[in-house]
Amino acid sequence: MRDVVVVLFRSSATHSERLAAVAAVSGVVIGGYRAFGGEGYYLVRVKGDTSVRSAKTAVTTLRALGQVEEASLERSHVRETVTALSNSAVLQVVPPDSAPDEMFADSNFVSDTTYASVPFLRNVLSVVFSDGTPQALRQTILDGVGGVIIGGNRLSTTNGYYYVRIISARTVVALVAARDILRAHPAVDDVDLVYRNITSPNSRFETQHVGGRADSVPAIAPDSIPRTLLASLPTLTTPNGQTLKAQLVVVLFRREASAADRTRVIAKVGGVVVGGRRTIQGDGWYIVRVPTATTVDGVLGALGALWSDPSVEVAGDYSTSTPSDESWLKPHDGQH
Repeated sequence: MRDVVVVLFRSSATHSERLAAVAAVSGVVIGGYRAFGGEGYYLVRVKGDTSVRSAKTAVTTLRALGQVEEASLERSHVRETVTALSNSAVLQVVPPDSAPDEMFADSNFVSDTTYASVPFLRNVLSVVFSDGTPQALRQTILDGVGGVIIGGNRLSTTNGYYYVRIISARTVVALVAARDILRAHPAVDDVDLVYRNITSPNSRFETQHVGGRADSVPAIAPDSIPRTLLASLPTLTTPNGQTLKAQLVVVLFRREASAADRTRVIAKVGGVVVGGRRTIQGDGWYIVRVPTATTVDGVLGALGALWSDPSVEVAGDYSTSTPSDESWLKPHDGQH
C-alpha cells in the first residue's frame, strides 16, 4: 500500500499527542498491530496523491516529532507479523521468557554467508547484559540502536537473553552495525544474530544458540530439552549394546566453576549449549552439542576431555538406553 505508513509512538505519548501526529500528515488510522503490553503499531493512511513520495514525506515528518518512536513505509514484503512485548521505554531488568511463534517464521530469516553460515533473523539480535546492569542503563543502550524488545529467553532468575528488533535495520549491514555497537558497550555481555538451526528450525532455544559464539555459554544451566534436535540426531550403539545420541554430551560443573570456566570447557570440545535441565539447587546439567562427535569414539573422546578438566563434576553421553526423557540424568562415564 503506497499511501500507508506504520507508526510506533513512545509509551509516554498522550492520546492528544498521537492525534496531533496523525493530523500533521493529514492521516487517518486504518488499523494496526497490537503489542502484548497494550501498545503497538498504527497503520496510518496518508491523504493526498497516494504516491510513494507523499508517504516518504509523511515518514520524515513523523520521525521528527518527539512523540514518535519510529515511522516507516508499509510494505507487504517487509512487514513482519511479530509484535512487540514491550519497547525499551518499559524494559524490565529480567528479560521475558517467551517469544511469539511468528518470530521464527520462514519469511523472517535471511541468508548472508558474509556474516553466518546459516540463516538468521533479518532485523533481530539476542542481547545479554552483565549481571547487575541497572534498568535505566539497559534502556539507554537499546535506545541507542533503536531497539524494541519482542521476546526473551530467561536463563536464570536475574538474567537472560533479550530478543531485540532493530527497527531501522532495513539491511543486513545495518543489523550487523547495530550488533557491533552493542558489542562495544562494557555493560553488554553477549550480543549476536539470532541463528536458525538447520536441523531443527522450529526450536526456539536451539535457533538462538546453534551457530553462535562460544562465549554465549550461560553461567547457569538452561532448563530446556531440545526435543526436535534429539529427534533429528542419529542414535549410536556401543559394543555392549548401549545406545546414545550422536553429537551430544551432558555436563555438570562444580559449583565454584565460573562462567568463564564453563565457557572455556565447552569451547575445548568445540561444543555449543543447546539445552539443559535445571536442578533444585539453581544450577544443573548442560546439554552440549559437539558437531564432530559423530561416532561412539568421537563422543567418548569429548567425554575424556571434559572429565579431565577440574571444573567438571560429571560428564556423560546422552543415553537413550533407558526409555525415559530423563535418562540422560544418569550419564554413562565412558566405561561401557
